[in-house]
Amino acid sequence: MMDMSSLNKKETAIITKAVCYLIQEKNKFLWIAILFMTQAFQSANGQNTNPLQPSITLDQVLSMARQNSFIAKDASQQREIAKQDYQIFKSSLKPALFLDGRIPGYFSSSSAITQPNGTIEFQRIAQNNASISLFAQQNISLTGARLFVQSDLQRFDDFTINNRLYNGIPIRIGISQPLFGFNQFKWSKKLAPVQLEEAEIQYAFDIENTQYQAAFFYFQVLISEENRKIAEINSRVNENLIKIANKRLELGKISEDEKLQLEIELDNAKVNLRSSEFQLEAAKRRLWIFLGEQNLDFNFNSTFEIPFAMPKIMISEQEAVDMAMENRPEIITFQRKKLEQERNIAQTKADTGPQANLFASFGMARGSNNLEQIYSDPFTEQQLSLTFSLPIIDWGNKKSSRKKADILLENTLAAIKQESSEIQNNVRLKVQEFLMLQDAVEDQDAIRTIADRRFNIANERYILGAISITDFTLAQREKDQTRRNYIQTLSNYWNSYYALRLLTGYDFANNQKITY
Repeated sequence: MMDMSSLNKKETAIITKAVCYLIQEKNKFLWIAILFMTQAFQSANGQNTNPLQPSITLDQVLSMARQNSFIAKDASQQREIAKQDYQIFKSSLKPALFLDGRIPGYFSSSSAITQPNGTIEFQRIAQNNASISLFAQQNISLTGARLFVQSDLQRFDDFTINNRLYNGIPIRIGISQPLFGFNQFKWSKKLAPVQLEEAEIQYAFDIENTQYQAAFFYFQVLISEENRKIAEINSRVNENLIKIANKRLELGKISEDEKLQLEIELDNAKVNLRSSEFQLEAAKRRLWIFLGEQNLDFNFNSTFEIPFAMPKIMISEQEAVDMAMENRPEIITFQRKKLEQERNIAQTKADTGPQANLFASFGMARGSNNLEQIYSDPFTEQQLSLTFSLPIIDWGNKKSSRKKADILLENTLAAIKQESSEIQNNVRLKVQEFLMLQDAVEDQDAIRTIADRRFNIANERYILGAISITDFTLAQREKDQTRRNYIQTLSNYWNSYYALRLLTGYDFANNQKITY
């Protein structure tokens, strides 16, 4: 007796129909056909069901990509570098304190000494010239000035005549103020927050890019896995059909040509199976490397679940464009580039124009052979100087330099306009593509279902001898192609969705801005 308990309703219906046909035709050969059909269905069920085999989902892969991929780690490091750059800028605006010194400064040698009468004698000298200085400064971003406070002490020892001298500045307060010059601090204060914001936004898009690439690699695995499944099924079906064909050939029901055609189909299926197994392993390895192999928690025996399409999402092209122009890192990059060119213009004007610097200081100073006198009875010290540089003839250097800076700004603005147009166009096209693919997935799923049904009927009819091998082969190939078309369309659908997220920085499924 045949064991029908392992067959599903659809398979049982096929067997039942064949039995009815058998009763009507009273053909012994049909008993053999039914036996092979039952064995084929049971074999398929046994190979397609393995509850112990691990399974991987798209969400799991995306999560691993966000955490472990090189792109994600590099994005995290780049963001951290930007944060440190911003901290460096902030620290440049705060007071800085330095301690400089030279202790000891010993020197012993023979040196030329000028005598009172103008002659020179070479004498042995042994000296120590040590110094220490405490210096504090504060940069003023508003004017570009530098305020400073310092305290110096110098000690000189002449060991040949046993003499010691001190020179000290207990305190000195001063300012160095550039006039008409370029104020680097002013422009850094404008650019630094923009650069930090740019890095933060770029980080979110880099992480989103890992999801886009991970989804692509994931579906490459699914496509390869589907090809392998098709090849496995075709191999099993053709193996069983050849067994039936051998019996038919003995009974004179088919020609040698038809049997040879089945053998060709079986050989092709085996070739495709070996090729698909190699392609599947290669696709898994590419995904494995992308995710970071040392952190992967699944092996090559894992199966990959096919994600369903989401419920239909209605997306307005203009809404998507608005999201892109608000969220993409290029937008803040445009702002940074414009600021940088404006800064370059200001620097060019300052560098090619008149230069002046005002220096002023006030403090206490004294030299003495008694250290205490330097701090107990110093005299006042004042310094005031104005240095300037005025170009008189530069042979057109100033005019050309400023013209060049203006042209660079115009070129930057034109490039920004062009890139903005390209972003908007890409977003509009991607929205149209995604909306089209939403319908295409449904259509391909319906076509696949019909093709599967047609193949099942063709398989049943061929076993019963109702159709030719040519008709059966056409149904089989159509079934294979529609299954491939479905998984490829589903791959295009999800890749398009994550590309749209990457282009706009917006999660349209959950109606929220993408942040990490």
